[in-house]
Amino acid sequence: MIAYYATLHLLQLQSQAFIDLTRGLVSNLGISVEVYKESLRKAYELNLLREDEYSFLNIM
Repeated sequence: MIAYYATLHLLQLQSQAFIDLTRGLVSNLGISVEVYKESLRKAYELNLLREDEYSFLNIM
């Protein structure tokens, strides 16, 4: 059971790091966002994320 929660935590950390990178990328493109999920939506609209990536990260 500990391995399950450790794996889940690592997945959450990886997703958060990717969202942070996405927020920085969108910001460097001159687009301001207020919340993390908005940065994912903007990246998806700019075709920087595929639909499956966007859907996966949006549920995290």
